[in-house]
Amino acid sequence: MDYTKIDFSKTDTGLLIETCKKGELLANKRQLSELQEKIVLAVKQGRFAESLNRIMVGILLNDSATFDMIRRKGLFRYSNYMETKCIVPDLVEKIHALLKQHQYLNQRNLDYLTYVVTLKPILKTLKDLRIEIAQEFRWFDSNFPGYSLIKSLMAFVDFIFLEAHRPTEQFHTDLISGRSKEDIALSVSYLIFLYSQTHNLTVRDAARVEENYVLKGRIMKMVIASCYIGDIKDLEIKVEHFDYAVIKSPGSLLFLAPSEAFEKSIRLGFIRSELQYDNDRILMKDDLG
Repeated sequence: MDYTKIDFSKTDTGLLIETCKKGELLANKRQLSELQEKIVLAVKQGRFAESLNRIMVGILLNDSATFDMIRRKGLFRYSNYMETKCIVPDLVEKIHALLKQHQYLNQRNLDYLTYVVTLKPILKTLKDLRIEIAQEFRWFDSNFPGYSLIKSLMAFVDFIFLEAHRPTEQFHTDLISGRSKEDIALSVSYLIFLYSQTHNLTVRDAARVEENYVLKGRIMKMVIASCYIGDIKDLEIKVEHFDYAVIKSPGSLLFLAPSEAFEKSIRLGFIRSELQYDNDRILMKDDLG
């Protein structure tokens, strides 16, 4: 079979698999690179048949390169499809079934596909959180014309770092009290990015702070949603790159580290970061007299 003449959107998947297994379908390095690029495009544009055929051919011709590309590009991360059509759950389930049927032996890759399917419920959660943030953007714009959401978010972060600020009105502050200042700042950076992507901004849009929005607590609504999105992204990366397992239980998903020693090393790194932060804060106070 001539690789250059394959119509991946129409060719029978079973035929492609058998042709690859018999060694009758070959592709050079340039064609394999092109195949990977077109896999990404097909999945992101929601073309199921083409995505399935291209990925199966990629796996059968060079499975390590194909799975490395999928992980590196975050192609099966649900957080990359919060605002677009997502074929990942059905696609991955079909790929997994075909690989098992044809006795594919790389258990690490099979487990990864299983965990991606198990993670399917987080897609709706992510979409709901993204909608909540968009609604809050609109609420701010309509209620505070002439004021800057970006400047207000930046002021909120400054208050947290300089004054250990917490809103005067208890707007779900319990949901954020256990987070580090760095985590909150990261979530605000993501909000600024989203707002910039959806608004045509000028210098005037970063001028005036709406102080009551910052001080009283309504701002926490979008900050908490952004924190949750960040949490989910971190978990996806752990599954994708650090071989965390995902187990579905009634009402929850359990994430298990590949080993107890690995989990301890992650926690030790966090503890060291917190100790360093406390040390830096003490030194700053000494410098300030």
